[in-house]
Amino acid sequence: MNIHDLITWRQANAAAVSKFIHQHRELGGIHYMEGDGAGAYIEFCLKDDDDTEDLEEEIREAFPGIAYKLVVVEMDGPWTEPIEPG
Repeated sequence: MNIHDLITWRQANAAAVSKFIHQHRELGGIHYMEGDGAGAYIEFCLKDDDDTEDLEEEIREAFPGIAYKLVVVEMDGPWTEPIEPG
């Protein structure tokens, strides 16, 4: 999937994404990204790294087939390293 496909997907799934964010207060936000030749993916920004396994399972169920990364952020600080899925 390239960034154009991901943006098209985002438009078609805007309600589902919004609902997912509202159900998961541990999310600080999401970004639609394109990696270095790795294709496009959704970056889920977590406020802390608690319960990432449960969240990953819910992401896979809610958005099957969509590439993603989890990133822990300090809401008032710098970004930290991504958590590799699975």
